[in-house]
Amino acid sequence: MEKDEYRKHFELEDAYWWFIGRRLVMAEVLKPLEREERRLRILDIGCGTGINLVFLGSYGEPWGCDLFPEALEFSRRRDLTKLVRAGVERLPFSDGAFDLVTALDVISHKSVPSEDVALREAARVLKKGGRLLILDSAFPFLHGRHDKACHIGRRYVRRTLDRMCRESGLEPERRGYFNFFLFPAVVAVRLTQKFVLPAPRRLVSNLKPINPGLNALLVRLMRLEARVTRSLNLPFGSTVFCRARKN
Repeated sequence: MEKDEYRKHFELEDAYWWFIGRRLVMAEVLKPLEREERRLRILDIGCGTGINLVFLGSYGEPWGCDLFPEALEFSRRRDLTKLVRAGVERLPFSDGAFDLVTALDVISHKSVPSEDVALREAARVLKKGGRLLILDSAFPFLHGRHDKACHIGRRYVRRTLDRMCRESGLEPERRGYFNFFLFPAVVAVRLTQKFVLPAPRRLVSNLKPINPGLNALLVRLMRLEARVTRSLNLPFGSTVFCRARKN
């Protein structure tokens, strides 16, 4: 990301509707792990500013790795200590070290030369029966200014993640999309920015503070979407997810 984007993420991730919604959906997708009677060993690759490590702490012992020192510095501000500087295509951990690996808006990043290599590494450090959770940007036609500011180089559809997981030795268990209800608005904004509005002088993401009342309303909408995700795989959204198991 642009350096200023790390600061924006750090300041907004705790209470901003989109990040809350993503964690709510993650909780639904990770429901099978709640039945585990032991604390899990977890790795978040590309951990960014660390908010997801805090969330994953409820499932076990989370480790984070990120290539960029700016990201790790923000993670340390959350009193996180199990942090390693490393790229996702060469993880400094032994084979079968983790029960769960998460890749949250990571494999699409421009710093990842090959998402296939990254997923094979994720599969390598998973135990047999361990799970990988991917959440990432959906639908290539939505690629635009926000993506460029956040250094997002690729977007995916569900069948693409299915294929990449299987080629990495992982069997998809659950897949779908997130941000379903607001998807038409996202499409309208992205296409307007791409084809109507003039190019900005400086790259900046769509992430910015909004009215607290509107934020609270959108959080309620995300809670509704998470409840729907409990029993349904939604057919489209601005984020795609896949939970896969190492057989």
